[in-house]
Amino acid sequence: MKIALGSARAAKIMAVRSGLARIATIDAAWEKAELVARTVETNAPAMPLTDSQLMRGARLRAEAVRELLLGEGESAHFYVGLEGGFHSITLDGERHTLLRGWAYVTDGVRASFGSAPSISVPEKIV
Repeated sequence: MKIALGSARAAKIMAVRSGLARIATIDAAWEKAELVARTVETNAPAMPLTDSQLMRGARLRAEAVRELLLGEGESAHFYVGLEGGFHSITLDGERHTLLRGWAYVTDGVRASFGSAPSISVPEKIV
């Protein structure tokens, strides 16, 4: 099984490897999954500031790595895009900024989003 990641960043590669190892504990077929990571170009913001931007960035990364591999005459079983950034909401008049992460996985036909837990970002950082 081949998994393609739309990023060559070490943190994203480690995150996908960790996920694959976790899946392999319940499905041995995933133990031999090959991870291919490629740097991709997207028109997503360098620092996404909304869930919409984060989700779009994750989807664009997965779609870009799929197109890149197909252009090389290669393919994968799954194409993965990961995007992290901020998301701000106002609750009862108080603004909260959260660090968020979104994932998008597709086999080229079906696709799904997933998100990581959020954590509050101190106001002085925002």
